[in-house]
Parts: sequence; structure tokens; C-alpha cells
Amino acid sequence: IMAIVSMLTLVTVKFFVFVFDENFWGKLGISVPESALWNASPVIAAPMLIGLLVFSGEIVWIYSVFISLCWGLMFDFNFAFMLISFVSGIAGARGVFNCKTRNEIYVAGLKAGLINALLVLIVHEVLSLHLDVSDKGLLVTAAAGIVGGFLSSVVCMTFIPLFESVFSVTTDVKLLELSNLNHPLLKEMIVKAPGTYHHSMMVGSMVEAAAEEIGANPLLSKVMAYYHDIGKMEHPMYFIENQRSGHNPHDHISPFMSKTLLIAHAKDGVELGMKYKLGKPIIDGMVQHHGTTLISYFYNKAIDQMNEGDPEISEEEFRYPGPKPQFRESALCMLADSIEAAARSLDEPTPTRLQNIVRNIVQRKFADGQLDECNLTLKDLTKVEAA
Repeated sequence: IMAIVSMLTLVTVKFFVFVFDENFWGKLGISVPESALWNASPVIAAPMLIGLLVFSGEIVWIYSVFISLCWGLMFDFNFAFMLISFVSGIAGARGVFNCKTRNEIYVAGLKAGLINALLVLIVHEVLSLHLDVSDKGLLVTAAAGIVGGFLSSVVCMTFIPLFESVFSVTTDVKLLELSNLNHPLLKEMIVKAPGTYHHSMMVGSMVEAAAEEIGANPLLSKVMAYYHDIGKMEHPMYFIENQRSGHNPHDHISPFMSKTLLIAHAKDGVELGMKYKLGKPIIDGMVQHHGTTLISYFYNKAIDQMNEGDPEISEEEFRYPGPKPQFRESALCMLADSIEAAARSLDEPTPTRLQNIVRNIVQRKFADGQLDECNLTLKDLTKVEAA
């Protein structure tokens, strides 16, 4: 990804400089210094793209150093331009981190452009480095930096769908598209499994609030919650939130069959997720949000229905296959999923009773080892409970 981003942006900037060279402005009768042309080129697009596609801050920093060296070499070994492109590139990458709307990408580009313009003034006036600008052209060069920031955001928005499709990367931009309630899967779910749809919306609100408290990705958490139970659309009436009062189809089948139907919804969800290209993090959330939890109701029902001489029933038979949550967002989805379902079953949901439900479920998941493989801390869990 980093190699292709580098090549695409290098070619784009080279093409930009080729088209809008000094001769172009000369024909229009406008005098533009060469450095203004450099600053107006979309050099910030590369770190912005990497900031969207790669979720490691350290890698984004290292890449920004590398690509700014490339710009310095491309533009006549200009150290000043290399420094400016590095700092403004970091600003652009930071601006797109955890963006919640498409407009934030444009805002990030403009902010990086303003920093670019400010750096032009600082480098020229304070550091006295050679920028090949006269005092007359200094403001033009600074203004060109703002233009470069905006153009970088345009280039970023142009190329990001390509990378999402080719490399199956789920960026914040992709998550924003999936959060649209007009998505075909969500529209299908509200018809086939309206109870599950409402449950998913509630879980989405809960995990978003919890993620904000502990510094996880709120957008990923919310979107994962929206789709975590889409597999229930295959057999909606076997899940309590979709059942009519007094009609439970589990009363007419064995607990072993009931267990199989419940476990199958994760697999069915994965198939739908792959069909609609929801992305790896969302699909991972589908298979991890139950971990290896025991389906205790049907396990106890199977124990009660045992006859003398029947083989012993193992707990492992009534556990979800896992894996356990591997990252914080899927762990939050697990906790909120159980808490929302338990809270909905309360006849009189007073604040005290709700607090007890939240605390008991979090402690039970922790004691059962369901949170062992994600990086939630005890301090995080305290914040999650409160949220």
C-alpha cells in the first residue's frame, strides 16, 4: 500500500508541476515563483492516505519522513521544502485520524494547508533558508500552501475508494458509508428481523459511548454493532427479540437444535458480510462478539432433560466456537450485546438494577476469560461500566 501510494502521489505531483509550470502562468501574464508551484502541488496527499489506510501512528511518522525526503530530492534537493512537506504532512495525517464525516478530510487538508502557509513564512523569515522567493512573492507562496492542502484532500478522496476495493481495507471513510442506515443489509434487517434491528441500534449507541471513554475507535465500534447480528435474518423467530409474546419456537425443538441455531447466526453473518464486502474488522466483530461464551439457558435445559444412563453433557458442546475478542472494539460489542439483552428483559428497569446488571455482566465475562485476548485494562472496564 505504501509503495503504491508513493508512486501514485509522485506521478500526480509530477503531472501537476508539468501542467502548471512557469510557462503556463507566463502565458496568462502572471508572475508566480517556482516555490509557489511546489507548495500548491498535492504533496500532503501521501501521508493523508497512509493516515487513513494504516492504523499505526509510528508507521505514519516514518512514512512521512520517507516521502518528505522524496519531495526534497524531486524539487532540486530543497531542504526547506522537505521540512515544510514533512510537518504539513504529519498535520494532514493527524487530521484524518478517526474522522467521522467526509467533510473532515477536506477540513484536515485545509488545516494542513494553513500550517504549510505558516511554515513558509517561518522558514523564510526566521530560519532564512533559501526558498527562491522574493518578499513580493512570499504571500503568493504561502497562499499556494493553502491551495496545496485543499488539492491534497481532493486527491485523497479520489484514491481512497480504489485502495479500499483493491486491498479490502476498511477505512473510516468506508465505515461512514456503512453507518448509513439506508445500507441494503440494514434495510433488509428492519423488515426480516425488526427486533434485532432495534437491538443493534441500541448496542451501537452503547459501544460508541464506551469507545469514546477509553480511546478506542467509536465509529468502528458503532458500525460493528450495527452489523454484528445480521446473521439472525436467516432464522429471525428463533431469537427472543423477534418473537411474538407467548410464541417461542424453541419450546418445540431439542436444546441441542436450539444451540445449533444460535451458534449458526455468527457463521450466517460472516457469509452476508463477505457477500456485501463489509470489511475484515466488521466480520471479525461478528465472529468474536460471543467469544466462547456458554449458552447457559439451553445447557441447563439439556441437563434437566437428561435421562438416567444418558452420556454426560459437556459445557464445551454449548459454547460458541469463538475466537474470543481480539481487539477492544469487538470486546465492547460483546459486553454491550449482553447488557442490552439483559436490560431489555427487566420489568422495572430502575437505575440501581441497571447498574447491577452492567456490573455483573462485565464481571462475569471477565471471570469467564472472555476478555483475556484483547487489550482492555481494568481501568478501561471501569470506564466502560460507567458509560
